[in-house]
Amino acid sequence: MGNPATTVTSKREMAKEGRRQAILNAAERLIEETGETDFSMKQLAERAGISTFTTYNLIGQKAEVLYTLLDRSLDDIDALAMMQTGKIDPVTKPLEYLFEAVDNIVHVFTGRSALYKPLFRFLLGVRDATHRPNFMKRSSDYWRFAYAPLDNAGLIKPPVQKIDMVRQAQHLFTGVLEYWVHDDLSDKDFSDHIRHGYALHLLALNIPGSQAILAQRLAKGRDSIVRAIGE
Repeated sequence: MGNPATTVTSKREMAKEGRRQAILNAAERLIEETGETDFSMKQLAERAGISTFTTYNLIGQKAEVLYTLLDRSLDDIDALAMMQTGKIDPVTKPLEYLFEAVDNIVHVFTGRSALYKPLFRFLLGVRDATHRPNFMKRSSDYWRFAYAPLDNAGLIKPPVQKIDMVRQAQHLFTGVLEYWVHDDLSDKDFSDHIRHGYALHLLALNIPGSQAILAQRLAKGRDSIVRAIGE
């Protein structure tokens, strides 16, 4: 027989987590409906059907709500990354594996652009010494995962190192993301600009047999760039 006290504690924790998820889901709906992240904690509590006190107790301040939602996006990206090894062998196809990792991010963000555009406007526009560094660290860890097969295959050669590619990849993505979150790029253009940027970025590695696929991605993205800024 189980311990009754443990069972009660478990049920309480489950109920607590259920309320926490209700608050986060309510926050997502508010953002998608308004296109902004400027709701109050009182509004959030009312939408979740939970008292304001309980909302603060379970989640904390508003910044923690927003960063938790941003972390959810990384959870979704990580879930896709876990599945991609079954689709693409990182050992025999490290370049395709990297492109799949890039496409995973674009897929998640554009799949719920009404949610992620406001969230990333918040991320890019507000200084935060606690939550932001943790989020950016988790983001850079994803890029380390994406570039690991290329590095393991010996395709990142001195004087370039994997960390150089990781940091540049993160900067590249953030730069295009900024245009997208301010509606300067459509979802399709966002995808095309990312594909173009990473193809150009990877040309520097001079990977044997990569020229054709990189040239194809460059050409596909270039049409979108011409539409955005002209010839």
